[in-house]
Amino acid sequence: MLKVKSSRLKGSSLAQILSELLERDVEEAKRCAEAIVKRKPSSANAQARQLKVARVLVTHANDAGWKVVWPRIKRNRDFGRQLVESVSGSVYGRQTPIAERLDEEDLADLFIWLAREYPYISDPRHEGVYSPGPDDETRRFRDSVLHHLKERGTARAIAALEVLVNHLPELEWLKWTLAEARDTNCRQTWVPVRPLDILNIAENEERRLVQSGDQLLNAVIESLERLEEKLHGETPAAVDLWNEVKPGVYRPVTENDLSNYVKRHFDEDLKARGIIVGREVQIRQSEGLFKGQNTDIHVDAFIRDDNGNASDRITVIIETKGCWNADLDRAMETQLKSRYLKNHASPFGLYLVGWFNCEQWTSQGRRKQRSARVTLQQATEKFEKQAASLSDQDATLKTFVLNAGLPSSSQSRQDNTSKAYAKKAS
Repeated sequence: MLKVKSSRLKGSSLAQILSELLERDVEEAKRCAEAIVKRKPSSANAQARQLKVARVLVTHANDAGWKVVWPRIKRNRDFGRQLVESVSGSVYGRQTPIAERLDEEDLADLFIWLAREYPYISDPRHEGVYSPGPDDETRRFRDSVLHHLKERGTARAIAALEVLVNHLPELEWLKWTLAEARDTNCRQTWVPVRPLDILNIAENEERRLVQSGDQLLNAVIESLERLEEKLHGETPAAVDLWNEVKPGVYRPVTENDLSNYVKRHFDEDLKARGIIVGREVQIRQSEGLFKGQNTDIHVDAFIRDDNGNASDRITVIIETKGCWNADLDRAMETQLKSRYLKNHASPFGLYLVGWFNCEQWTSQGRRKQRSARVTLQQATEKFEKQAASLSDQDATLKTFVLNAGLPSSSQSRQDNTSKAYAKKAS
């Protein structure tokens, strides 16, 4: 009935009727309005009526009619600008602001569109008393969209803000908005330490309570120290990281294989053993430039909210390099800090160097020839200084040089002699 009558009404009358019905959540009125907005306009008058109906949906519908309005905005730039400028300063309709009726992903999409259509660099500077126009109101609306997203402080809001940081790198200050949203999330999801967690830590000195990125970084480094002990323990596992070319002559595995090996260690050491108490731990790798290339490792420690969503997430990103890598001295800055941390919007990174220099490494091959000509200790000191110099308000960097070399023949003889003396003494 409503559909038949609407075709006989002028645009202004139809908009008024729809607004009254949408205020009362009449579903038939909403379907009618959405059908009008989705329809391909046949004339300028039809397009003007669509604009009025879209405005009614945005200001009066409980979901702002976003599933049909947003596609029209994306398809028609002029339509989008006219619509947002007409609703930005609106004070009538539903008392719930438009931004509060959209979900986090929709807010992120809308902000990206607004930031590109109404760039911050072109914001006017007003002095004294002035009367704001549609352009001013729209720029205020743009800011309110971001403010609503930040103030939600949900896990989805944080993920949406990470998308903004990646899609709008020119707005460097967005990382501070993301940091504020994370702080809000921490306040909203904070759970006091449980007595059981304290008892677990007291029972096992290896277990750690992680409540910050620095603490997660330290837990990861301690895990790598345990891995190094395993590589050079009583039954050395270092040989797992080598391919035997001929008896007594070896070639190290690739960086990708080293990353996979370390990731499996974290799965067992940090995740399965429950080293980090009170949080879930997830170890994952991301695809590199080529399929199967995944030299960076993400260690996530998070708490789940009542809805099962990951919240209060802390992430450490680990970039793995072999000691032969041509970019070994530069990649901590060019890849880990400037690419991985920036794109992920996580400020905590670890530069992991696999140190394979040993006498069993065959001299044939480019990797041995390119390998750094310094000692393990010198490499550790160099990269620790580099990490300290690159750390700033945007990034906290640490490094770990993993001794993956095979024991020398003289060391093996010394170990065997020590074991023989110990057996004789016993």
